[in-house]
Amino acid sequence: MIINKEFIRGHRTVEAVNIKFKGTSNVQKIVNRVLSLGKEVNTSEHMISYVDDDTLWFICEGKPESGESIAELFLFFNNVRCIDISALDTSKCTNMSGTFSHCNKLRRVEFGNINTSNVATMSNLFDCDSELRDVNMSNLDLHSLVDAALMFNYCTNLKYIDFRGLNTQSVVTTSHMFNYCRQLRKVNLDGLDLRNVASMSNMFCDCDKLKYINFDAEVRDLENIEGMFYNCGLIESFKLNKGKTIKMTSIHSAFSGCKSLTYLDLSSIDLSDGSVDCARFLWDCKKIKYLNIENFRNKQLKVINTSGYIVYSPKKKVFMEESIVPEELICKDKDLYDKIKCAEEIKEFW
Repeated sequence: MIINKEFIRGHRTVEAVNIKFKGTSNVQKIVNRVLSLGKEVNTSEHMISYVDDDTLWFICEGKPESGESIAELFLFFNNVRCIDISALDTSKCTNMSGTFSHCNKLRRVEFGNINTSNVATMSNLFDCDSELRDVNMSNLDLHSLVDAALMFNYCTNLKYIDFRGLNTQSVVTTSHMFNYCRQLRKVNLDGLDLRNVASMSNMFCDCDKLKYINFDAEVRDLENIEGMFYNCGLIESFKLNKGKTIKMTSIHSAFSGCKSLTYLDLSSIDLSDGSVDCARFLWDCKKIKYLNIENFRNKQLKVINTSGYIVYSPKKKVFMEESIVPEELICKDKDLYDKIKCAEEIKEFW
């Protein structure tokens, strides 16, 4: 029996701490038992709800089924701390967009072994769940997932995510996936299949406590890393050179504000298209010492290490300490220096 979604959404103000589902062949028997305990029962066609021991129960006649969509099912359930959907039959579900979004007190979601093999979108899945601290998605089958954008957007207390064993072969966008996750300190993407991802724009934007990231993944179709690590002030190194050379459309502000960055290997990126947006690419990266951009095939430029702007020479592995920058790479044209120092968009000089 497909659950009555409007009936569930009508419980947004409930004070229960937990939410659980259950199927039964005799709904009336449960109604009678709950009423005998002096508790209130809310009824809908083939479905009832009641609160018992701080848990809001949804009881469905037969096995509770999600249908094709549970998008925004628990949107604005502001008082709930744990949601258990392990009893739901989600085998036909294709849309989980915003399912748990804006649950201000949510700390845990129990997925159990639900069937997510047909789910194509989980965009905004936990959007703005400010109390969420960790998520275990390791039992989920995500081989059909295409859209993971904003999945953990503004989960400001998120510290750990377990991605081990996930099949993500179909994912196309992870844009803003961890945007403003300000307690996230370590991310291990090892083993994730990101070959088909085209956009990682703002993926870790404003994760200002993120220091360690394991990005041992092949990326074939990646085109956009705009703002990917914007304002990640603790990251010290990043390497993106596994797999074939990739062409970008935008690296705008990709590492802008990464004040601790000392090592950056982007040797797999090809910028031969002159329309690539490179504005503020390394803005305020004053500590960078090693920069591998040997496949940045574009016009030759001099190296200038200004207060916040770095312009560089393609085809060279450049050490950006001013004391060891080769003399022939330092631009001494004061007008150009000042223009670059004040420019809003570095791409003007490509």
